[in-house]
Amino acid sequence: MILTGIEWGSVADWFAAVGTILAIVVSVWITRYQITNDRKIAKENFFDEQEFIMLNQVHEEVIRMHSSALSISRIVNDADFDLSDEKNRVQLELTTNVTKIKEFIFQINNRLYEYGRTSQGYIDINMRGMKTLLGSWNLVTSKINEIGKNSIKIDDINKPIEKFLSDTSFIEEAIIQKKKDIRH
Repeated sequence: MILTGIEWGSVADWFAAVGTILAIVVSVWITRYQITNDRKIAKENFFDEQEFIMLNQVHEEVIRMHSSALSISRIVNDADFDLSDEKNRVQLELTTNVTKIKEFIFQINNRLYEYGRTSQGYIDINMRGMKTLLGSWNLVTSKINEIGKNSIKIDDINKPIEKFLSDTSFIEEAIIQKKKDIRH
């Protein structure tokens, strides 16, 4: 049908063609959006899983550190002999546990600092929790170092160890909370 010099049948064909092209463009855009979104989710899940693995490793180190601190407390409380003798096995065990805790603190601090550069929650744990933990650990080691030099009471070592264990518990609770946040 020709009206006012325009063949309207071909106009309908043009509208159908334009509609088809728009449908194709929209479907390509939707597909691309879904693929991009799926990649983003997969990437987030990957990094969340890596973070969770790191937190598990740190958590295990905190538990081992806690155990070593309890061993120090047990050694000090069970000692019926002179702890200042550096050659006895008790002093050797004490030194071994002190060395282990130093290594645990170093490893935990490094891992948390590494993640702390990208996540505020780790900055809080690292700056507040680890700083407190290091301070209480330094007090424990200063008291242990006094064993051979002065007559020291068991309570003089037990109180700093209890504070250290309390600070260790703070770090452990913070890590458990971060693990829960990742999984939910």
